[in-house]
Amino acid sequence: MMKHFFACFFLIAPFLISAQEMDTIPRKKITIPRIEEPPKIDGYLNDAAWQNAPVAKNFVERMPSNG
Repeated sequence: MMKHFFACFFLIAPFLISAQEMDTIPRKKITIPRIEEPPKIDGYLNDAAWQNAPVAKNFVERMPSNG
């Protein structure tokens, strides 16, 4: 009897765990254009590569942790 219980548990457990990992927040997508020359990383955004870079905004914190 106990063998059957453990067998059923180990067969059902992965489905229960994966059900908890489903997102309720829709994922955002951003398209990054290809560039020919790498940007200069110097803290200034006056390089040509940064002029056409898309802006990522409206972030949502999924698992806030106050600490």
